[in-house]
Amino acid sequence: MLKAKKYIFDTSYWKIMIWYTFLKDCDLTLLDQRLQTFPELLQQRVNAYQQEEDRYVRIAGKLLLEAAVQHFYPEHKSVLTQLYKTPQHQPQLHTPPLYFSTAYSKGICVLSADPRLENGIDVEYRQASIDPAVYNDFLHPEEQKALLQSQDPESLFYHCWTGKEAVLKAEGSGIQEVCLADINTRQDPVLWNGQSFFLQQIDIDSDYVVQVASTEPEYKMDIRQLLLR
Repeated sequence: MLKAKKYIFDTSYWKIMIWYTFLKDCDLTLLDQRLQTFPELLQQRVNAYQQEEDRYVRIAGKLLLEAAVQHFYPEHKSVLTQLYKTPQHQPQLHTPPLYFSTAYSKGICVLSADPRLENGIDVEYRQASIDPAVYNDFLHPEEQKALLQSQDPESLFYHCWTGKEAVLKAEGSGIQEVCLADINTRQDPVLWNGQSFFLQQIDIDSDYVVQVASTEPEYKMDIRQLLLR
């Protein structure tokens, strides 16, 4: 008889692991080689991206996922065959049990992961100039009001935007299936779809805004850079 393996984790505190990598620090030849080891369907999905950068950050994202799984489950050497997408187009693993989320923006890939705690992550590159008013249709009225009163509306806009996406990933919704204006990131916690989400911003690089969302109000983060070379 087959028995399900029981995994035991420290429940005295909550800690989400964060991995990130910059393409500029990666060996692209290595990424090409690693792509050839992916399951065939996954290779096809990666190669469907027309822009080279888009392909490479997706490869890097899968390698970050492997690093996360090996951190929590050292006996699992390869898990990409267990990867699938939900009806909401969110990536998940059949096994081992792991909540994870990935995000990409202009040469960076970030991943959050924890076996017990629902989480989501998003990253956005700070553009040289952006008019937040252009995005009013995607902003909650309280967010629009805060932007009008802010002395730094661009930074606040990126905070709102990454917060929305992180919450959606933590909850499991697809961004195409919701009205972003219904999510109010000015709340603490952010209330969405009957759940409470708590946001934390990560300082990885001044050119990027990174936010993590989780269902636990007090959680720590362990942030690690993975050099793929």
